[in-house]
Amino acid sequence: MDTTNEQTNILQAEGDAGIKGRLKKKREAAKNKLLSATKALAQKKRKGVAKGEAARQKILEAARLVFSRYPYHAASIRMIAREGGFDHPLIHYYFPTKAILFGEVARQMFEEFKVTHDLLTTGLEEIEPMDRMEVFIGRALDSAFSNQETLGVLTQNMAQTGNIEEIPGYHYIPEVFAQVRKSFVEKFPAWISEEDADRLIYSFTSLLFMYVGTTCQAQVMRMEFDSPEYREWVRGTLVTMFRPHVEKALAMGDVTFQTPNVK
Repeated sequence: MDTTNEQTNILQAEGDAGIKGRLKKKREAAKNKLLSATKALAQKKRKGVAKGEAARQKILEAARLVFSRYPYHAASIRMIAREGGFDHPLIHYYFPTKAILFGEVARQMFEEFKVTHDLLTTGLEEIEPMDRMEVFIGRALDSAFSNQETLGVLTQNMAQTGNIEEIPGYHYIPEVFAQVRKSFVEKFPAWISEEDADRLIYSFTSLLFMYVGTTCQAQVMRMEFDSPEYREWVRGTLVTMFRPHVEKALAMGDVTFQTPNVK
């Protein structure tokens, strides 16, 4: 009798263990299924974010093209949609207003400028002063011709508005000039007054906008805008205009290679 009870208890224990084992497996399976579902959802969200960011960037690229051809007040959301090949409601989904869209284009251009500007001025202090201006002009032209859309946006909107504050993101423009001025003072010898430095910077930038921001000057010169001939003409013109300032400084014997204090 005792043996029978013992065997029954063993079988019952084994049965309980089997049930527990099956329950454990079910719990593990459910847990794995939940983890898989969570990972799949996270992956789907990442794909959605990536897809959304791609759409947003495509809109910004199309907007930059349109704003480089038309001033802010003349460009429209429908123009941008046609340029990008998508429906204009998609633009409103990411950018509720044209002002917000233009402001983001301006912000992107400013961020790109900060990176490019550092490359333009790297190592200039190690070059002889007579050659320094020419190297800087050459680098600036390479950058300008490679970023014609950016210059086009600036040229279109600075030339065709009575009040620059009407342009969304206008506050980036003074920041650009401030950075250029700061680097000019740091990288070039302090051989002119701050007032003359401002004149040089604003004049150089304005000429760059006129020569590279539009194709008008090339047409006046009866040259192809993208031709090496026109690029060399622009380079030679800028060097001719600004080189005398370096020569004057050298003749005065006032050139110093010390980096001045920058306000």
